[in-house]
Amino acid sequence: MILSFFDLIFLVPIIIIGILCVFTDLKSKKIYNKVILFGFLYGLTAFLFFIFNDYNEEYIIKALINFIISISVSYALWFYNYWSAGDAKLFSLFCFLVPLSFYEKANYPFFPSFNILINLFIPVIVLFLFLSLIGFLKERNKKKVIKILINRIIGFFKFSFVYIFIFLLFYKIFQKFNSNILIFNLLYVIFIFLTLRVVRNFLSNRFFLNYGIIFLTIGYSFFLIFSGQEEILKNIFFKVYFVLGIIFLLRTFIDNYVNCGEDESKKNENKKFALSIFIFLAVIITILLKGSLLILVFKYI
Repeated sequence: MILSFFDLIFLVPIIIIGILCVFTDLKSKKIYNKVILFGFLYGLTAFLFFIFNDYNEEYIIKALINFIISISVSYALWFYNYWSAGDAKLFSLFCFLVPLSFYEKANYPFFPSFNILINLFIPVIVLFLFLSLIGFLKERNKKKVIKILINRIIGFFKFSFVYIFIFLLFYKIFQKFNSNILIFNLLYVIFIFLTLRVVRNFLSNRFFLNYGIIFLTIGYSFFLIFSGQEEILKNIFFKVYFVLGIIFLLRTFIDNYVNCGEDESKKNENKKFALSIFIFLAVIITILLKGSLLILVFKYI
């Protein structure tokens, strides 16, 4: 891998800040604002240096759009209790510092740092499955655990029919975005994530509406099958269950291991999981692959 002077200017602080934040997170369960501020000031100074030296103006605009979206994503994940404020700031900083050339193999339009999110969540899910297996093997009352798991899975499938119904109704509209598969998939994930809490709260006490949607979805699915449009159904089922499945696993993992649902004082006191390790690891993976782990996954499918 041949690195340009521009790449090195940003890679050096990424490594230093990443190691420092992981160290302080593990030692004192804190990501210090002064470290984050130093990273932003360094990045801003470097950008200004290249701007005044007639660096690519289009690159600067793309980088700024990516950074603005990363702040919005960071805030949304913090708002939904998926990570702490420190983790959100660290992720935004890395999105600001990582050169766009390291996204060239999977350059999501407007938000190439989506690759970092993918590289963050895949290892976290793998860890969750491993910890869950260990926890299950250590659990004495395995019947109770299995019962809870079955209830959660049933609830997950009941809830999933809502999104299948939505995408079946508006498939033609979403299909217009399918000309650019990266934009389409990105919008798909964002739509489900942003509406998840609203839909769940709306249906929680509406038994008949929930089951009404389930029956309507099943009925419409049979109509598509008998009319030779089963490919539409397969496409929607795969996308909905893939995205919801990831969110379901992450939510379960966070509830059990990160304790993000508690108040701020208890959060710092009981924190068992330093997400900064995986954020830094995700950045390193992105730099090495120049994309996400999905590149490797799809390569062998």
